[in-house]
Amino acid sequence: MLIAGDGKTHIFKANSIDGVEWQPELKSALENFQLIEEWENDPEKTRVNHETHRRLRFDLLLANPPFAGEVKEKKLLAAYALGKNAKGKMQKSVERHVLFIERNLDFVKAGGRLAVVLPQGVFNNSSEKYIREYITHKARILAVLGLDGNSFKPHTGTKTSVIFLQKWKDNELNAAGEPKMKDYPIFFATSRIPFKNNSGEYIYAKATNGEVMKDENGNPKYNTDLDGIVEAFIVWAKEQKLDFWI
Repeated sequence: MLIAGDGKTHIFKANSIDGVEWQPELKSALENFQLIEEWENDPEKTRVNHETHRRLRFDLLLANPPFAGEVKEKKLLAAYALGKNAKGKMQKSVERHVLFIERNLDFVKAGGRLAVVLPQGVFNNSSEKYIREYITHKARILAVLGLDGNSFKPHTGTKTSVIFLQKWKDNELNAAGEPKMKDYPIFFATSRIPFKNNSGEYIYAKATNGEVMKDENGNPKYNTDLDGIVEAFIVWAKEQKLDFWI
């Protein structure tokens, strides 16, 4: 942002999972842009939400939550549905990225979209099935993209995937608040060409003469298949008549 000419406007550093403690400047910005969820028929719920900032109204969210560390504060865990285990019992601690899943879904409005980087265990582990069920209850899964294991090296070698979601709209839920659509297609893809080596250094595409290839802006092109996956998703999304492509 600094390189682009503005590194300050609407950029805030805050503890995302505890909106009560946010700085006044951030709270004011949310108020000014009408990004705090309100309920016409429930003024008390609206008042509390303006204090806690639990439910926001962003259109789009991109997140790479921290995987390391646990949240152990009882007051904070009690505020989250995922602070409880599959049996509904309050847990003593929860991995930080699990709370971020719920937090990210609360950040966007109905119909809003998310792209979140998550460790592979969230998608695979039987013990985390309740997390997957929570996600499908709150949003439609649009796509899951498996990333190469070197993608976040040298910082971490954790295997990750990106999940793309669209939060259910009000008319897509029944009277009990459950999604009406129980079965739908999901776009799955796996990146097979790593853009980083085992040391975490970027791998650039090279021409037959050995020179690094450049894009239209003169920047080095990464050696990756992600562009092709994006193009395939766009074709698929249009075929499915997803509302953001109509």
